[in-house]
Amino acid sequence: AQLYLPSNYNELFDKHSASLKGNKAKMSNLVKNSQDSIVIQIREQVARTNRFLEQEILINV
Repeated sequence: AQLYLPSNYNELFDKHSASLKGNKAKMSNLVKNSQDSIVIQIREQVARTNRFLEQEILINV
């Protein structure tokens, strides 16, 4: 299986991402240790912005 990242991901992230402030969710070890370039890109973006784009946005927009 391959992770799907739409070509307009950054635009969707800018428009629809939600703050993680106060969210107690933890990153899974699978995500922390992944060497997949898309996972790394998203992981670094979340760390840099403290924001996250729910997968439903990628499907429904």
